[in-house]
Amino acid sequence: MFKIIIVEDELTVAKELETYVLRFMDENRMEAQVEIYQNPEIFLKKYENDGDLIFMDINMPQMNGMNVAKTLRKLDSKVNLVFVTYLAKYAINGYEVQALDFILKPLSYEVFTGKMSKIVKLLNKDSGKKIMIRSTEGLVSLYVNEIQYVEIADHYLYIHRKEDVVKSRGTMKEVKAMLEGEPFELCNKCYLVNLEQVDAIVDNRVVIGEHSLQISRPRKKEFMERITEFYANRKINLG
Repeated sequence: MFKIIIVEDELTVAKELETYVLRFMDENRMEAQVEIYQNPEIFLKKYENDGDLIFMDINMPQMNGMNVAKTLRKLDSKVNLVFVTYLAKYAINGYEVQALDFILKPLSYEVFTGKMSKIVKLLNKDSGKKIMIRSTEGLVSLYVNEIQYVEIADHYLYIHRKEDVVKSRGTMKEVKAMLEGEPFELCNKCYLVNLEQVDAIVDNRVVIGEHSLQISRPRKKEFMERITEFYANRKINLG
């Protein structure tokens, strides 16, 4: 299910856009949760980094949509963004905030479906599974495919990504349950490795970027079988 957010001060336009989104999703046998915010400041305050697609009005009385988008990018650099405007010239600087596209008012379902078809292809390509982690600094939404590995030490979980480490209380059993169905495997009782992130295996160590993790003797056979199977299947699928 996609989470789609509409930030639009004109309620009639917002409701029309919501109707178009739900109609498109129904026609294409997809599901979407839609949220509407008429006040962009409230949207920014409540946003939890869990959106898949945001439709953003450019001309709003409370706050210019481009400025809203710039603030949004500080909160979430990856969410897909589409501007909604009466004049295309107002969206020409969308590249500054990595906007995918723009939609002109008054809305047309025919035009909307054409644009939405392209957008959904990107969503299906780019949207990885997300998990919500209660970190020591608050709730954090993480893309699973960005996680390099999960470490447990002193009753804390350390979720390693290329750019940072998210610290959370929890158990390895809990995080394994959250990642069920994803390509993660224990190389020892302290490290849960994302197989997609493995760069090499040297002797009894897994190399992920600058990190080198010990493969324990009890886990080695199962770990090697799992990573061999994973890359064999991946090669077949890439075919």
